[in-house]
Amino acid sequence: MSEPLAIGGQMVSRCSRKLGELPLQPLYKHTLPVQVLRGTKDSPRLFVSGAIHGDELNGTEIIRQLLKRSTLKRLRGTLLLVPMVNVYGFLQHSR
Repeated sequence: MSEPLAIGGQMVSRCSRKLGELPLQPLYKHTLPVQVLRGTKDSPRLFVSGAIHGDELNGTEIIRQLLKRSTLKRLRGTLLLVPMVNVYGFLQHSR
């Protein structure tokens, strides 16, 4: 895993942080926000998501607070964060 991680057309190398967007179906006209943080070591990998049903906002706030933590400077591995899985539901405040 020492080579860059490709996600959403961007390459994320070790010891870096990228904010990207993944395209959704053309029907939605939105993108899926993604944060990728890679530490100094190759593993482990952790995926954290929020707003899966659209009207559940706690996960989105937890991810926002997680990104502020100073402990991320010592991150080992890769942290992949998707604060809004259901972008359309989130915007409509509905499942």
